Amino acid sequence: MKTIETINYKKSDHGVYYMELYHPYYSGNNPNFDAFSGRVLDFKNGKKGGLDYFLAMLYAKKIYEGDYTIVSVPPSDPAKHLTHGTKIFVDSFCSNPQIKSIKNGSGCLQRTVKVPKSVSGNRSIKKHLDSIVVSECSLTNERTSCLQANS
Repeated sequence: MKTIETINYKKSDHGVYYMELYHPYYSGNNPNFDAFSGRVLDFKNGKKGGLDYFLAMLYAKKIYEGDYTIVSVPPSDPAKHLTHGTKIFVDSFCSNPQIKSIKNGSGCLQRTVKVPKSVSGNRSIKKHLDSIVVSECSLTNERTSCLQANS
């Protein structure tokens, strides 16, 4: 079985694996905004190019060979739902009949408190972790969870 450690993702100081760093657009005022960050925005907005890019990346890394649950980080406002791109992505990947070991955990996490959007200030993980609860533990027990963030 594949494990997240064998997929060649990068690992942060906090033990979180990720594909690349996302640099916010900041209305075109961020010199670090790059092609990958543009793909993230395309994905978030449900554009076919962004969705295809990330689906191809997961297939190329053969993530479907492990027992994973794809979990979407909920929007910063608990009154809002997952973006169109996030829903299409998780549904598309998890409904592929050839992939039996991937579970759709897009409803596992619930935001309990609104977290103000950060235009250029505090982007800490802690403020988000403190406002999220796990609501469907059965989908994540004994499995590696892949977080799809920036929803």
